[in-house]
Amino acid sequence: MTPIKTRDELQNEAVRTLLERKRLIVAWGTGVGKSRVAVRTIDALFSKKKRRILLLVAETAHKDNWKDEFIQGLGLERAKEVCRSIVVECYASLEKYRDSEWDYIVADEAHHLRSELRTGVLSTLRSEYFLGLTATLSERGDGDELIKTLHSTFGEFEFLDFNVQDAIDNGILSEPTIYVHVLLLEKISAPQKVIISWGHPKNQKEIECTYDEFTEFIENDVENNKSIKATVTCTAKQGYELLTKYLDKAKTRYEDYSRKLFKAKRDGDVAAEKKYSWACTMAKNEWLQYGTRRKVLMGECKTTFSRWLLDTMRNRKYVCFCSSIEQGQELGGDNIISSRRNDNDEVLQEFNEGKRSSLFAVGMIQEGQNLKGIEAGVIVQLGGKERVFVQKFGRTMRSRNPVQHIIVMNDTQDVTYFKTAVSGINPKYIHMHKYGT
Repeated sequence: MTPIKTRDELQNEAVRTLLERKRLIVAWGTGVGKSRVAVRTIDALFSKKKRRILLLVAETAHKDNWKDEFIQGLGLERAKEVCRSIVVECYASLEKYRDSEWDYIVADEAHHLRSELRTGVLSTLRSEYFLGLTATLSERGDGDELIKTLHSTFGEFEFLDFNVQDAIDNGILSEPTIYVHVLLLEKISAPQKVIISWGHPKNQKEIECTYDEFTEFIENDVENNKSIKATVTCTAKQGYELLTKYLDKAKTRYEDYSRKLFKAKRDGDVAAEKKYSWACTMAKNEWLQYGTRRKVLMGECKTTFSRWLLDTMRNRKYVCFCSSIEQGQELGGDNIISSRRNDNDEVLQEFNEGKRSSLFAVGMIQEGQNLKGIEAGVIVQLGGKERVFVQKFGRTMRSRNPVQHIIVMNDTQDVTYFKTAVSGINPKYIHMHKYGT
């Protein structure tokens, strides 16, 4: 596409496209103005008596953010008038709107519609206008089914893509400084504990052992240890390799059972379908559990370095994305927000008001939150999805001089995650530092 030089020009194109073509997906980086497009189009359609409006959001906390967006975009009195016609609902409650009709549906963070259950409900809705907002809709093809559902339900969609790098190139966002801190797994000296298990959970014998004991006696004599939950004391490198080994085993089983399940369905073998459906579920759960354990291990190995890094930033206002609630509590104390707290909204408000200078997040605020005055961000643990990085990175990109720190462990899945995360970012912004050599 021809570069659009200003935020206003970009937003004007999106508003014009939605009002003319009626169906639009806006895939823009954080800070470009996705929300303002929604506000302006809702206001325009409201003036045309299109007042049955459904606004879908990811979390309850995002509803207040949208109130602020309407007030900032329309002024208080107009916002009050328009908002009376808007139903704001979370994706988790989408089912209760099955078979409903609307003038306009706005799906904030539209990638949350990708689950089979939600696309099933979505396919029953009717709306003259539809706007999907997202940082990035499709990664490795996982947005295809949603696009297919949107097209079959509402008709062909226009698609406007303008990522973070586009925004930087056009001067909409400031040029960032990205510090990548590479740690060496083999140099992590603190002993680690990892859990390796097999067999039925109710029958598992719990044991504690060293890495050598596990590999020499338990793992090599599975016949006499059919149901084990072993807590293995080992080095960080040994723990990572063990967890990866058993993760790969579970993934292979899942893929094998999936093939057998597909064949059973194709052949109409009900008994086999039931058997392999259950086996798929169990293998996938085990696969995900090992993935979580490995992620926690990686996070714990980075805690000491993270503490040092954060200490160098104590005079800056920052947000830190942690790998676990326990790590967030250890690093951030009372400045953590997580699913275990009931006062997250209060903590966020105090951060925005300047009463707190740091925020530690675990599985939250990576999307849909308007955070004010952030000067820097820290990502302790990367994930495998580019979208998640874009959203976390976007928290700092509203700053005039955004600084992002990323902690990466060498010779691990971290390296792959990092390459995926920054694949769309100009390398000139990235500064690599290796520690422990």
